[in-house]
Amino acid sequence: MKNLISIGYQIPGHSEIYKHFSDPVSLLDYDIVIIAPIMNYEYYEYHDGKPRYSDSSSFQVKEDSQHWSREIQYSLNAGKTVFLILSEKEDFFVYSGRKEFTGTGRNARHVNYVEHFDNYQFLSFASVRVQSTNGKLVDKPRSSIFSIFFSEFKEYLSYKNYLEIAKADPVFLTKTGNKLVGAMIKNSNGGHLVLLPYIEYDWEKFTSKNKKGESVWNREAIAWGNKFSHCLIEIDKSLSSRNERTPAPQWILNEGFVLEAEKAILSKIESIESNVSKLNQELGNCRQELEKARELKDLLYETGKNLERAVEKALHVLGYKAENFDDGVLELDHVIISPEGLRYIGECEGKDTSSIDISKFRQLADEIHEDFERPEISSEAFGLLFGNPQRLLPLEKRNQAFTQKCIAGAKRKSYGLIITSDLFPICKYILETSDQSFAQKCRNSIHSQLGGIIKFPEIPNNQEEGAS
Repeated sequence: MKNLISIGYQIPGHSEIYKHFSDPVSLLDYDIVIIAPIMNYEYYEYHDGKPRYSDSSSFQVKEDSQHWSREIQYSLNAGKTVFLILSEKEDFFVYSGRKEFTGTGRNARHVNYVEHFDNYQFLSFASVRVQSTNGKLVDKPRSSIFSIFFSEFKEYLSYKNYLEIAKADPVFLTKTGNKLVGAMIKNSNGGHLVLLPYIEYDWEKFTSKNKKGESVWNREAIAWGNKFSHCLIEIDKSLSSRNERTPAPQWILNEGFVLEAEKAILSKIESIESNVSKLNQELGNCRQELEKARELKDLLYETGKNLERAVEKALHVLGYKAENFDDGVLELDHVIISPEGLRYIGECEGKDTSSIDISKFRQLADEIHEDFERPEISSEAFGLLFGNPQRLLPLEKRNQAFTQKCIAGAKRKSYGLIITSDLFPICKYILETSDQSFAQKCRNSIHSQLGGIIKFPEIPNNQEEGAS
């Protein structure tokens, strides 16, 4: 049997395959994917009449969007079918990750810049544009592959969006106006992205209360869900075959219509599919491990939260304890404690084509001062500014990492300036050799060179070759 997963859309009677849009699962474990971009994140207030998500929710929204974009492309490249149920388009604002600080000390204020976002950003790879609307009258499908689906579910169909797609086969249009509300995109590896109008059922009609007072799917819901999943499986079969065939209706599966020759073949197919599922799961796990293993490379070219995570990982490799701090008033990229008991506050900054300037240095100075004002802090922390300057350029083409003002300020305040690309080769060496004595030398270098740009000790045995 085909292995299904449903993201964001609950199929009645099939709660076991349901995942939230915020659940970071691998789609390669499944044969057929159903996904609806229905988001349930917390937001604080409205901005220009639209929801504005919190800083943490903004990061999660963008992370989830990137995750599903990658996973859907992986599935399509593996020849799978992804059904996208076109739920309502949600427009909102998220924090961009760009911050500015004004004032000093207790008068310092964060200015967090926001940017427009929506729940269909993950489709950017397919060049799909979604325009909000609302309607019920969907015309019959343009392909016989969807004829059974339409006859069974036309009363449940509604369209929440018009579609604009550069290259796609039209599937559903509005009854009047010929606006595209359903389409199919086939990629070069045989995968299919099928965009369907929204399928809306009556939740109250499909649920009942059990003895504990909990809502559960009733028999009618389970029958509806079985019919729905069967239709999608049959559409997937038709898309996977070379010839366009009408998907088999559910009643054709009755025992009286099963041929003896089918049984042996179906048994063999089931065995093969089981092996394929295990291999896909192993492949998905390997891809996730690969992404995690590559996180340290973000030191070379990333900015924002990705750079912060890479710096935190590098600090752990060097033997520090490092974590983000946010008490609702004061937010710090990194609170860092060395095995020797030294306490630092770190700030990260990535610049596309320029040097790290004084604005980020001033922010670090204000944070250290505010941190010292906290009652539980008895001594002022040392400051570290992690900079990834000219991050879009190859390492050999980068020049001045920090501006002269930044260097002068670091000297005056005895703050350390660390170029994140310098961290990569030393962390690579420590990870591959477990040389903790060298890690200690690096920590000593950082503390002894506070007040300027940190120069790390030479890596033993020329291990730095090829690090870039």
